[in-house]
Amino acid sequence: AKAVAGNDMETTEWLMSELRKMVSVSGNPIQRLGAYMLEALVARLASSGSTIYKVLKCKEPTGSELLSHMHLLYEICPYLKFGYMSANGAIAEVMKEESEVHIIDFQINQGIQWVSLIQAVAGRPGAPPKIRITSFDEVELKDLALQPGEAIAVNFAMMLHHVPDESVDSGNHRDRLVRLAKCLSPKIVTLVEQESHTNNLPFFPRFVETMNYYLAIFESID
Repeated sequence: AKAVAGNDMETTEWLMSELRKMVSVSGNPIQRLGAYMLEALVARLASSGSTIYKVLKCKEPTGSELLSHMHLLYEICPYLKFGYMSANGAIAEVMKEESEVHIIDFQINQGIQWVSLIQAVAGRPGAPPKIRITSFDEVELKDLALQPGEAIAVNFAMMLHHVPDESVDSGNHRDRLVRLAKCLSPKIVTLVEQESHTNNLPFFPRFVETMNYYLAIFESID
């Protein structure tokens, strides 16, 4: 990563050829980490990251197969479950007197994290509230179809860390999303985030943050 950041192509190519002998997506945690980080460096050099991202999104399993994969990860990985259930608990507590709730989720993934909240409020004494959940990839205020009488909850889960800030893009998409949430006057905003700062410009510190974060994840899951 230092060689890539310094544009030292000779050293980069030599180190990559050595690394390819040492890593494996089916090896131990450090070998798997090395395989994915090496792939990321190759993508960086080829400026192909956005293309790879789109291709991988298109190749995701669909329907029940994807839900089973996400459920398995959710069950074996305590970080996701703890974060989502904490957010659910906070929303349920704040909304306990509301009859209509509109949850605006900025990173819904497959949505299985909302099942426990829906089950909890369905068992509430008296009539359960009407719940509406909106999620999206890119949004403007007009797209949210807000309705009178709704109590708004905004959920940022596992997404702001990879939304670029002003050091990457003068548009500062991260601040735009936060300001959009603020102008909704929500009753509650929940934030679930991993301890990884990867949305600013300098490449090498961002690489090290990513490597350390995923090393901890791979080792703990293993």
